[in-house]
Amino acid sequence: MMCNNKICGVELLGDSVFCHICGKRQDTEKDRRSKRYAGDGTYCNRADGRIEFKITLGTGDRKSFYGKTKKEARQKYYDFVAGEENKTESIETVGAWAEKWLEIYKKGKVAYGTYKNYELYVIKHIVPGLGSLKLDKVRPAHIADFMSKKSGLSESAQKHMIIALKAIFNTAIENKYCSENPVKRTAASKRVKEDNTKVFTVAQIDCMLKDAKTHRYSAYILFPLYTGMRMGELLALKWGDIDLKAGVITVRAATARGEKGRIEKSTKGGNVRTIGIPPKFKTALRKMSKEGEYVFCAKNGKPISPNTFDRRYKAFFEETGNYYLSAHKCRHTYGTYLLRGGVDLRGVQTALGHSSSAVTEKYTHKNVNDAKSSVIKLGY
Repeated sequence: MMCNNKICGVELLGDSVFCHICGKRQDTEKDRRSKRYAGDGTYCNRADGRIEFKITLGTGDRKSFYGKTKKEARQKYYDFVAGEENKTESIETVGAWAEKWLEIYKKGKVAYGTYKNYELYVIKHIVPGLGSLKLDKVRPAHIADFMSKKSGLSESAQKHMIIALKAIFNTAIENKYCSENPVKRTAASKRVKEDNTKVFTVAQIDCMLKDAKTHRYSAYILFPLYTGMRMGELLALKWGDIDLKAGVITVRAATARGEKGRIEKSTKGGNVRTIGIPPKFKTALRKMSKEGEYVFCAKNGKPISPNTFDRRYKAFFEETGNYYLSAHKCRHTYGTYLLRGGVDLRGVQTALGHSSSAVTEKYTHKNVNDAKSSVIKLGY
């Protein structure tokens, strides 16, 4: 052991309490436990006379412990740590660790909506299906059997469940509960999909635009079709973000589900972007009534929920008899017709706010006629 006097720093002889060079007394284990070091928690005196010991736990959470003295408050922290270690050490099954994984690795670490999705997969699917199995006894066959029973779910839901399972077992390996991840080679079962149209046709769009001129919910059709914005972005859009003189809409934020209700956050890609306003849409915008700060709001001016937006969007199709596709398919339609109109992939990517062109390619759909016409551009 070295002398804790930084100026001296010589090696001590035996287990000496005092340094034989500088004479400085060395801290014993008891001293180190009773003294407060930087980053090792803080004390403060409360109005009720108690001492509060506040410290950051290994999970990143800040927690307080109370006592009549500093020693008592800190001892409660030691007792808490010992209790948590005992709880963690007692974990043996997939169900127990899956719930602990949610608490340690996801709660407060990801967006609230994302956490709720993980919680749904764990509580509704993983715990009932695999929960009773011991972590070190789970084999790929168990996972394959479990996923085969989930084949009725969408491919996207299956993929997210596999992501959760892989993370659960990876963290279990890190914590020495098992040595291998039985999920590492698991893939979602792919469904055979019919080649159905995923965007509105020109004829369908013409009918929709004609009916939107007089319909009470015209904005719910025109904004998705003419901007390609995500629903969350539309719900956060304010009239101040629309500059008719410059002919642009600035997409600054999006709404998301929070623990206590609606919250506003940055866009999905985290970037502010501008969208050009087509002349026909500019004319329609000038005629729209402004009931509040937000474009999509209730009569009291407060922003509406995604469910309300969806209900009003569907009401347009029910009341006019137009062919129905979801509001998100308007985004597909917007991207597809930009591409067909000659905008390059990079331009479409920017307009839609995608982080990569690979995502944009999935949102744009080309039909057989596109494939035929594209060969005309062949340079030889």
